[in-house]
Amino acid sequence: MDNVIYPAHYRIIDDQIQTVEEHLIGVGKLCSGYAKEHGFEWTGRLLGILHDLGKYTSEFREYITEGIRREKEGLPPLSKTVPHGKYGAIFLYKRYPQNNIFDKVMLEILAMVICYHHGGLEDYITDDLDCKLVNRCKTDDPNEVKAYTEACNMLFERVLTQTEMEEIFQKSSEEFRKFMQSKKEPDQFELHLLVKILYSCLIDADRYDTYCFMQKNNIIERINEAEISELWDVFDKRLSVTEKSLQEKVTKGDLESRIHSLRQDIWKQCSDYGDKPEGIYTLTVPTGGGKTLSSLRYAINHARKYHKKRIIYVLPFTSIIEQNAAVIRNALDAGDYLLEHHSNVIHEDFNYENNNNDNSDEKWEYYRLLTEQWTTPIIITTMVQFLNTLFAGGTQSIRRLHNITEAILIFDEIQALPINCISLFNKTINYLHRECRNTVILCTATQPYLDRVEHRIFVDGEIISDLEEKFKAFKRIEVKPAIKKGGMNISGLGEFVKQIKKENKSILIIMNTKGMVERVYKEVKNCIDDPNVNFYFLSTNLCPAHRRSIIAEMRKKLADDKHIICVSTQLIEAGVDSSFSSVIRHIAGLESIAQASGRGNRHGEGEVKEAYIVQIEDEDLGSLDTIRCGEEATKAVLDKYLYAPEQFDHDLLSPKALSYYYENYYELSNISKQMDYPIKNEKSTILEKLSYIKRTDEYYYRFGERCPTILQYQFRTASRHFKVIDDNDTSVLVPFEDGKRLIQILKDSSLKYPDKKLMRELQQYSVNISKATYQKLAEQGAVEIVPNSGVLVLNGRFYDPVLGLVTEGRLMEPAIY
Repeated sequence: MDNVIYPAHYRIIDDQIQTVEEHLIGVGKLCSGYAKEHGFEWTGRLLGILHDLGKYTSEFREYITEGIRREKEGLPPLSKTVPHGKYGAIFLYKRYPQNNIFDKVMLEILAMVICYHHGGLEDYITDDLDCKLVNRCKTDDPNEVKAYTEACNMLFERVLTQTEMEEIFQKSSEEFRKFMQSKKEPDQFELHLLVKILYSCLIDADRYDTYCFMQKNNIIERINEAEISELWDVFDKRLSVTEKSLQEKVTKGDLESRIHSLRQDIWKQCSDYGDKPEGIYTLTVPTGGGKTLSSLRYAINHARKYHKKRIIYVLPFTSIIEQNAAVIRNALDAGDYLLEHHSNVIHEDFNYENNNNDNSDEKWEYYRLLTEQWTTPIIITTMVQFLNTLFAGGTQSIRRLHNITEAILIFDEIQALPINCISLFNKTINYLHRECRNTVILCTATQPYLDRVEHRIFVDGEIISDLEEKFKAFKRIEVKPAIKKGGMNISGLGEFVKQIKKENKSILIIMNTKGMVERVYKEVKNCIDDPNVNFYFLSTNLCPAHRRSIIAEMRKKLADDKHIICVSTQLIEAGVDSSFSSVIRHIAGLESIAQASGRGNRHGEGEVKEAYIVQIEDEDLGSLDTIRCGEEATKAVLDKYLYAPEQFDHDLLSPKALSYYYENYYELSNISKQMDYPIKNEKSTILEKLSYIKRTDEYYYRFGERCPTILQYQFRTASRHFKVIDDNDTSVLVPFEDGKRLIQILKDSSLKYPDKKLMRELQQYSVNISKATYQKLAEQGAVEIVPNSGVLVLNGRFYDPVLGLVTEGRLMEPAIY
């Protein structure tokens, strides 16, 4: 047996094998380093050494040897695999006694992490009382007992001695005991996060060790403390240059000068606050207050003083990431030290040329590695990616979780946090701050009261010291209710816009639904028959490239002081730096009204302008309960404002008004019941699945014996139900401008799998549609499926040059002979 090679991985480019012992030792070292950041250095080593113990069996050796032969001969890979993850878990259960609850919990955590390091964490106990982990680790089969014995012998012969194993296990046990004893009261949800962090350490170490072998790369060492400290100093100097140019900006008029001065004061308060200790802080800045650069200044100062490893910006929408990333990248000249991680970007430096370019494939793999690891000093990502890191299933997203430590987390537009994720988010942020030494900043102009809900976030303070005075001084637009009893009809709104247009060159009109936006656009355009007015329509029925083209043209016309009317859904409320002279917003949540008003008189051009709240009589919100509840809570503010405006400082967007709004909003039953993430068609919630699930008594009554597990988390069930956004929509490619050419390339391709670069480019020409819309289009033959890729493509007759995707196609052009 001494001469027998047990392969873990095979590299065909130079016919090299990575042995099991090389892989176990490599993963053990990496995992130990990762877990050390969380106080579990020896636990990390233990997980790494045991995770692939099953690869030391004859069955697995025969399987991988046959796989290598087939790969060399160009044959299809084997269709079946040999499970190997459970043997490390079996080793722990067989070798170490479970003398008390503490030991039992520790072994259950280690066994879960090792046993399911392929495919994602499993339920400890299912709804039908199946104890997955325990049942998988049973060794009733004599062949499995023999394989297990063989694997143990090889482990102690080639990786470490039994004495060394005992020492590692005891030190791991001490780490668990220290962690548990540091808690005044055990929190089941926090313990579930520890399981996930250890799982993340092992997944990342396993994948990275394998990646380095397959790519013939050495393990890349992380940026050390001295290097990161030097980097923050460099960024500090570069940011100072940008700040100096902004401070010296020449202003026009008293209001613009006052706004400029206020932005500088906000910047200074953020700069000074960077000296404060680690904590969870709110940064409440009026719209247009320059919070991107101000929060960046805070982050750089804080990172320098407290030796933070990275700054992570989390934004709600992909539409604002590119804008914010550009601001930060330019201010810092950040280059490769800044990673954008969202669905619409591959770093432009990669310069893909074609699908067969080996170099581009390597860069693609490296980009994917960066997005899966999050090791870059500055990361800009979405709330979807952040929450998926914590609660999505599988192994890809969770891989980066352990790297969210010693960081500054900046959540921009925090009011956009989905209602059903509030409890999960709050409890997670508390843990990430306290246990992972992260400083957290919650940014917005409309600060939600996340510290006043049942599972609250523990906020340490507000960065801006004189909030009410700031909001008063920053006032650039006056919000006025223009709601009639019973609501306006569409023609009445058209006449209202016509009156407002007499005193304003540019008007932004925002509605709650795509259907209403289309109706209002047609009515207003029909009502205002003026060739000097440029009309614009914005909706998610337009593909991203189309929207970007319209916004760019519109901003240019605004800068040239042209007559403009734009009718849009709320997509324009965040991240579109435009300034209209007046805004009309259909009633919605007060935070949305505040964001909408922020698109008016943004830089204080001239005197204070006006924004209006309206209501259409036959608005159909369908299943959009959060908007409906937002309207109800806003009406409570409007009712009080009507009779006692002084209670809100005569301003509907004052901090006092927003405070009253959130008090009403969070108390609504349809909102408060949603915060723990209720599971559809069940009485349970995801928070319960990851905290309080307890089926011990039920198990005893059914089987007449004690439940074999102390932990009863339902990881897989929770992740299966978790969706940050409803993904029931279907994506369809549309033939807008260059999208026509790209779609044709896709159709003509003979590749078995679509070109990566092409698919990334095509994302800019896609529209998400509901199942009902898809059905309408399919019935008319308006969509086709591209065979090689399975991608849906829209018939050009159903993409209107103004309205985007429509369900009633234009008539065919007459044929010309």
